[in-house]
Amino acid sequence: MTTRVILDCDPGHDDAIALLLALASPEIDLVGVTTVHGNQTLEKTTDNALRVLALVGREDVPVAMGADRPLVRELQVAAHVHGESGLDGPELPPRASEPVEQSAVDFLVEHAGPETVLVPIGPLTNVALALEAGIRPARIVLMGGSIAEGNELKNLVHAGLKFLASQAIQLAEEGEVLARSQFAVKSQLLRSQANQWAK
Repeated sequence: MTTRVILDCDPGHDDAIALLLALASPEIDLVGVTTVHGNQTLEKTTDNALRVLALVGREDVPVAMGADRPLVRELQVAAHVHGESGLDGPELPPRASEPVEQSAVDFLVEHAGPETVLVPIGPLTNVALALEAGIRPARIVLMGGSIAEGNELKNLVHAGLKFLASQAIQLAEEGEVLARSQFAVKSQLLRSQANQWAK
C-alpha cells in the first residue's frame, strides 16, 4: 500500500534529494509538487524541480507554482549556500515540462484531502495560505529548524510555524503529535503549545 504525498518545496540541493527519494520510494505515490520561494526565487526553484523531474524521466508529475515571497517579511534567498541557480553544481538536463496552470494553493485545495500527506520542506507560505483556504490533509509532515546553520529556529516566526499555529489547533487533539523530526533533535508540536504560539 502506498501513501499519497504532495511535496511542497524550494529546490535547493536538499529538496532535490528529497524529491528524488520520494520518486524512488515504492511506499510513496507522489501526487504532485508545489514550489515556493526560499533557497532561490520562485522561478528558479520551480525550474529546478522541473529539471530534477526531467533527470529521472518523471515529467508526468504535476508541478504547481506557489508563493513568490513571504507573507510578512522581505524575500531572502540562500544563494550563498545553493548558488545563483539554487542548484549550482550538478549538471541537470533542461526542463522537459511546464508548471500546471493552477496555483499551488488551488492545487493543494484540490488534491490535499484526508487521504493525502502534505510534506512541506521549504518556507511554509503555501501551506499557510492553503490551510486558510480550508485544506485538511491526512497529516502535515514538515521540516523546520536545524542544529548548526540554515533554517535556524531562533523563534517560531522565522520557521514559519506561527502562521500554522492557529490552524494546528483545529487539527490536533490534546497531546497528539503533529510533527516529529526523524533527524537530529526530535521535536513535538502539541495542542497546548500551538495554543501559546497562536497568540
